[in-house]
Amino acid sequence: MVGQWPTVPHTRIAAPRIAASRRSAPYEPAQPSPAQPARIPPHKIRYHPPMERKKASDYPQELLDLFHEYQHGEITRRDFFDRAGKFAAGGVTVMMLFESLRPNYAWAQQVPKDDARIKTSTETVQSPQGNGTIKGYFAHPAAAGKYPAVLVIHENRGLNPYIEDVARRLALANFIAFAPDGLTSVGGYPGDESAGAAAFRTVDGPKMF
Repeated sequence: MVGQWPTVPHTRIAAPRIAASRRSAPYEPAQPSPAQPARIPPHKIRYHPPMERKKASDYPQELLDLFHEYQHGEITRRDFFDRAGKFAAGGVTVMMLFESLRPNYAWAQQVPKDDARIKTSTETVQSPQGNGTIKGYFAHPAAAGKYPAVLVIHENRGLNPYIEDVARRLALANFIAFAPDGLTSVGGYPGDESAGAAAFRTVDGPKMF
């Protein structure tokens, strides 16, 4: 008939078959893969051999003098690195030289803190012409008796572990030793040589002891 669309027989289209195992499995979002550590190119890997205990005679005197200037605040760390560069050779970097020159208290210790032959303590004494009081490390023989006394004075970095060990050595040699901390007025030895030297420069020298 004109004006009407021709009739199309109805055709049923079957849905595609899905395996039962796939229909029943719950949806699981994809898990991100674990992050992989960044790879460092082999040519950028630097090997630092373990530090060996060295003596002062193992270093050039010029390098020792340079480190001495740094320790006493006469030059900055950057100045030391710049001027010590000429001593870095044969796989030894300036940083390795710097670390080897710094004190290693574990190597220097001769008398353990818990040595039963001596007694140690931290004491505060009066300093009327100084800052009022000053703290220090007190060491003496464990056995009762009369002993000579020694006053142990540290350098410009405060009462560090080496000075404490010196006091213990004296106690072991039958002396009474007291090592005052000249940095008491600025909080005491900070636990770091560089920080101790910096703090030392802020102390009122005449009042230190």
